[in-house]
Amino acid sequence: MLEYILNDHIFVSYTCPYLWFIGAAVVLFFEVILDIKAPYGRYNTTNGGIPVRLAWFIQELPSFVIPCYILYNNWSSISITKLIIISFFLIHYFQ
Repeated sequence: MLEYILNDHIFVSYTCPYLWFIGAAVVLFFEVILDIKAPYGRYNTTNGGIPVRLAWFIQELPSFVIPCYILYNNWSSISITKLIIISFFLIHYFQ
């Protein structure tokens, strides 16, 4: 299913920008209209939240998993140049 959606250029070209716009509108609504303050900086509270290392891991996980998934599914058609470039990108996570 995911492979079909990513290969459908009409979906990617026309639908994804609308989804980003809707997402930005939702964030803007919560931030401006409801006057919600972000719990960091001077609004920081000590009553919870996601641990910093876990939050960073979750944030960076798609950047690592998606190239690995693409490599796994397209291994036979990947040139050596593309393999080297994506290898450098993936290796920088293990520094």
